Amino acid sequence: MLGNNNPSSINYLENNLSATRQFSKSNNLKSTTSPSSDAADDSYFNISVQINQDGILFKEYPFALSSVGRGNSIVPFQAIREFILDDSNHAEIRTHNNEILFMRCDFNIEDLKKTNIPIYTRQSIDLWSDITEPFLDSSVPQVEEKVEQLISRYSISREECEKLYSIISEPVFAYNFETMLWEYVSLDLVDVLSSLDKNCPLSQKPLSEEKFKEFYNYANNFTLKYENRNDFTKYTE
Repeated sequence: MLGNNNPSSINYLENNLSATRQFSKSNNLKSTTSPSSDAADDSYFNISVQINQDGILFKEYPFALSSVGRGNSIVPFQAIREFILDDSNHAEIRTHNNEILFMRCDFNIEDLKKTNIPIYTRQSIDLWSDITEPFLDSSVPQVEEKVEQLISRYSISREECEKLYSIISEPVFAYNFETMLWEYVSLDLVDVLSSLDKNCPLSQKPLSEEKFKEFYNYANNFTLKYENRNDFTKYTE
């Protein structure tokens, strides 16, 4: 089973993450798996799609265990429940099988509209960017403070929050700091999954393939269960 529900784990994480943050910045810590160390590593993060008459062709994709694998796979329009857009030219496909697939800047909103599949825009911070705020390279809330916020904002139980943070805290933190990524604006679900994927060049504390598959399914269901649908507005332009 994923996670560690020991209540003391949050305090342990707070102390450990704080110490690691200070050490990595003061010592200019850099991982040998940083993208700059091997240009070929950058290809892991490529997400490339093509919208055609049959569906959406994923030409490149990071997560091998997804329904589209590493690419060269099509998602038929009839398999898609909705599209979610944000303000950075990113989009998510939500399938009828409760899977979330990610698109980046190489799609045209007019092509999405032609599919007659519902399109929504996200009006505020997404769930996973909120969850991962303690791991940004900026002045951020500690994990315990963020747990209280998540309970209030999304009605996630404390037990569920502690389970989630016991899985992602150290991997996401290492992904951002031990690699000198030092992201200070936002880390989303793509980043969380990448930090746990042994195939990702920035992953410092990956899960086993079996555990990663379990978390991948858990994260999809977690998102659909807890995200605030009131933040979504039907796209009408």
